[in-house]
Formats: sequence, structure tokens, C-alpha cells
Amino acid sequence: MPLSDSTEIKESATLADVVEAFRAHHPDGDIGMLKLAHKVAEKAHRGQARKTGDPYITHPTMVAYM
Repeated sequence: MPLSDSTEIKESATLADVVEAFRAHHPDGDIGMLKLAHKVAEKAHRGQARKTGDPYITHPTMVAYM
């Protein structure tokens, strides 16, 4: 999805942000799968950190948001 000039570019995203963006495009979509995928990813990367020191899950969550 291309960003327009008026689109705010976030530094990070939460699961709630991902759900909100998903619902904007798929109002009747199954958010249960999004929540499950996030839970699996969070568990798989628990204890891992990015070079910035942030939890690793911040990266896949941001990618899902974009």
C-alpha cells in the first residue's frame, strides 16, 4: 500500500495499530488470525533484542502494520 504525502509515518506499531489498519481495509476480516500470528511471533522471539535494544517483536509488528 503506497503512502500518501498526508500519511503519518510511525516509528513503531502495536498489535492494536495492526488491527486498526487491517480493519480499515478488511472490515469483515478475521482479526483472530492476526492476534494468533502476533502471539506466535512474540513467543518465538521472546528474549531477543534488536541492535537498538528494543524487543525483536517490534520489527515484525511494524512490518505487518506497513
